[in-house]
Amino acid sequence: MSTGARSGVLVAYVSRNGSTAEIAETIGKEMEPIGIEAVVMPAEDVSDVIPFDEGNLGSSVYAWRLEKSAVDFARRHAANLRSMPAWLFAAGYWTDPQIREN
Repeated sequence: MSTGARSGVLVAYVSRNGSTAEIAETIGKEMEPIGIEAVVMPAEDVSDVIPFDEGNLGSSVYAWRLEKSAVDFARRHAANLRSMPAWLFAAGYWTDPQIREN
């Protein structure tokens, strides 16, 4: 494990059609005015979360499920994410499967 100082906030995302990527970019941009450095990147490009002060993971949702690669990312980095503030955001079309149109 790295003993170097952590810096900034990671906003990693898995986006099938681009909407979750747009949300991740917006989160990163909203941090700039308050002096927080955010690194926004696809989860598949993240090799390590240790360099960051905080971790954020976004996933698109289909059929009531997070993207498999987002779940894999969370599992792969779980030990290190537990040592920092970590957040999950999800974007998708949410409906109640019990509600049916007449």
